[in-house]
Amino acid sequence: HPEILAWGFARFNPFSSFFDQLERFFGIDIKGTWAIQFVRASIEPLLVGMVLVAWLASSLFVVHPNETGVRENFGRPEPQILESGLHWKLPFPFGEIRVASSKEVQQLSIGHEEAPSTETDVEESEETESILWANQHADEEFLLLLGDGHDLISADGVLQYRISNLHQYLYQTQNPEALLRSITYRVLMQETVSRTLEEALSENLQVLARRVNHRISEELAGKNIGIEPVLFSFSALHPPVKVAKD
Repeated sequence: HPEILAWGFARFNPFSSFFDQLERFFGIDIKGTWAIQFVRASIEPLLVGMVLVAWLASSLFVVHPNETGVRENFGRPEPQILESGLHWKLPFPFGEIRVASSKEVQQLSIGHEEAPSTETDVEESEETESILWANQHADEEFLLLLGDGHDLISADGVLQYRISNLHQYLYQTQNPEALLRSITYRVLMQETVSRTLEEALSENLQVLARRVNHRISEELAGKNIGIEPVLFSFSALHPPVKVAKD
């Protein structure tokens, strides 16, 4: 409506426009009162001060108890490792603190990548999960090609690992977990490619898991990605689910 627009946009300054309309409506010089003059004189410095305080507050950063961090100044990392607690940095965008969960053992699921998305899904999966290899446990399973070139076998396991060098973990490669997963799968294929299906199914999984963990450590030694394996364990080695009925 034109009258409504005139209240806020009759002049370039919406505050002045608003007070002009009030003066026309009530017939009183509201802009001339000391209170209004004080507010008008104070509002801009107040807004600037609030923005400045918010910008300076970005200099504070909390590193959580399970994390360590590295402070960056103008994109250059410092050699010092930041422990958990409150730390300072240059205000955004000049400073940053990058963190990683280096104080806890983490794990990668090997053989299937699917994970429940909610707490309800987790509870349902724990109640209904079957240990029978004939049941599909994930949308996709990782298949190993055996020595004769015709047989396949599914591998399910968990690789536990920890961050051993934070600077290497953060800056050596863009996605260290993806590289770790790739190395693990390559080692698994190398360990089973010379076996027949019968040999693979009769394998001592604990012995094989220790060998796989050692091979992963050797592969990672030359990568310098700041990760070291702690323990690899198999859930199962079994024929693919699609051949269960046969």
